[in-house]
Amino acid sequence: MRVSRMLEHLQVLRGLWSEGEFSFSGEHYRIDALDGTPAPHAIGGPPILIGGGAPRLLRAAGALADIVGVNASIHSGEIDQAAAHDGLAERIDEKVSWVRDGAGDRFDDLELNAWLAAAELTDDPSVPAMLAELFGTDVESFRSSPLALVGSESDCAEQLHERRERWGYSYHVIPGDRAHDFAPLVQRLTGT
Repeated sequence: MRVSRMLEHLQVLRGLWSEGEFSFSGEHYRIDALDGTPAPHAIGGPPILIGGGAPRLLRAAGALADIVGVNASIHSGEIDQAAAHDGLAERIDEKVSWVRDGAGDRFDDLELNAWLAAAELTDDPSVPAMLAELFGTDVESFRSSPLALVGSESDCAEQLHERRERWGYSYHVIPGDRAHDFAPLVQRLTGT
C-alpha cells in the first residue's frame, strides 16, 4: 500500500508541475481541475529520486524517476546481516536489472546512486575485516558491495571507479558524520 500511494503521489506531482489544470482519480488521490501553482523553477519540476531494494519499487523507479537509489532491502528496519547480504554485488546486479526492466529505453538517462551503510577512510587493514565479520561476510564480498566504502583513499577511489563501470553509479550518499573525512577523496576524484 505504501508503494502504491507513493507511485500515485508521483503521478500527482508530475501532473501539478505541468502546465494548465490537472485532474486525477486514483485509489489514494482525487484531484479535479487544479492548476499547480506556483510553477516549478524547472520545466516539469525538480528531478525525482526513488530509492529502494525490492523488485516492484526498483522497476517503478526505473520507469518514473530521474534518479534511482539502488540499495539493500531493509525489512527489519535495521542494517542487519540480512540487509548486508541483500547489498552484496550479485544482489545489486539483480537490482540494477530490475531498474533496467522498468526503464527500458530511458535507462541510460537515469542517474543511479547508492547509500553507504559503512563508510571509512582508513589505512588500517583490520577495519574492513572487522566490518565484514559484523556484516556476516568475507572481506572481498564486503569490499565489492556498493553499500560499503572502506579502505585507503586509493582503495576507495578504485572501488568507486569499479562500481561506476559495473553498475553505472554516478554517486554514493556518504553518512553525514563521515562527509568531512571523505573530502580528500572527493578532491582527488574531482580535481578540485
